[in-house]
Amino acid sequence: TFGLDFDPPHIFASVIAADVNLGDTPEVIIGVKDGALCLGSDGQKQWKKGLTNGYYFSTACITDLEGEWTGEKEDLEIVLASDDESRGGWIEAFEVDGGAVFRESAATGGEGGLIGCSVAAHDLDGDFWNGPELINPDPSKERDTELLIGNHDRGLRVWVRQGENSEGKPNYDETTSGWLAGHQTYATSAIANVTGTPGCEIFVGSSEGYPRTWTGWGGKLYVYNDQYKKLWDYSTGSSRASIFSSPAVTDLQVAKDDPEEKHLDYEVIFGSDNGNMYVMNTEFHSVIWSFNTGGRCMSSPAICNIDNDDELEIVIGSDSGKVFCFDGDPSDGIDEGFPYPGDGTSQDVLWVFDTKSPIGISSPVVADIDLDG
Repeated sequence: TFGLDFDPPHIFASVIAADVNLGDTPEVIIGVKDGALCLGSDGQKQWKKGLTNGYYFSTACITDLEGEWTGEKEDLEIVLASDDESRGGWIEAFEVDGGAVFRESAATGGEGGLIGCSVAAHDLDGDFWNGPELINPDPSKERDTELLIGNHDRGLRVWVRQGENSEGKPNYDETTSGWLAGHQTYATSAIANVTGTPGCEIFVGSSEGYPRTWTGWGGKLYVYNDQYKKLWDYSTGSSRASIFSSPAVTDLQVAKDDPEEKHLDYEVIFGSDNGNMYVMNTEFHSVIWSFNTGGRCMSSPAICNIDNDDELEIVIGSDSGKVFCFDGDPSDGIDEGFPYPGDGTSQDVLWVFDTKSPIGISSPVVADIDLDG
């Protein structure tokens, strides 16, 4: 396929607010046609920078490529993926003032690039981070941040820093090869340490198969280690089962039975085109519970403590037009929700809001916007 076979809106990416200038108020960064746009808190344009004549579907990722994390704004970079008008994929990085850092081709196989997910940045091998704590690694080890994306033909691709370019800026090259994580991915990868090893695990939601429309796509969740070795996978079906929903990894039980986390017990949560939202155990790779939302579940889950108790909730949207809020850990045997079709003994539906319109890929954001605590 050559050229975009649809005309996307000029704004397709999600907005991200980040204090990239380390001032009193955050800035707004968003991918638009032909570039990344930075707005001040007053809505005024600060800069627009683009290295590609095309579309930036990717939500901006704010990170420190060199892993210094000194708190100085000069240490931060903004990383996005882009698609040119010939449907070639690119990964780009900018300084917080809009200056270019690098632009790397994300070449694909038989299909065009079309990077529909966002860049994930993380210290995959755990060399300079130990959970939330910064550590001093062996000087012989690299201290850099790895960058992950996926696109058509290659669901998982990783870029690793390879020194500096002639201008003294970080230089990145792709280190993955072959056909990892299925045919294509529109879901942004989740990165977490669920095994306790120094390196992290990578969770990728994928679409399986080459039909032209989503109705023929199967779905699969792939899990890799930091060396890109597949640990396990889970199939959501062979058709109408694609995973557009970006997975979320968390401890839904909030370590109530193991506050020191001597035994790691994390869940991965995601939706599927078959209508189901899944909650899976990352140790035994099994489905703890699922729920049929009544429509394609392309929305990514938000995990939060929405009612200020000691338990987490899951909020997710569906093409049924409904936004669902679930008790994240219904294993206490107490039905804390209300009767709802499909709500069984293993699920607690806390509330449902009907928008009267398909939600699509829009994902919930949870925040205390009225500052009432």
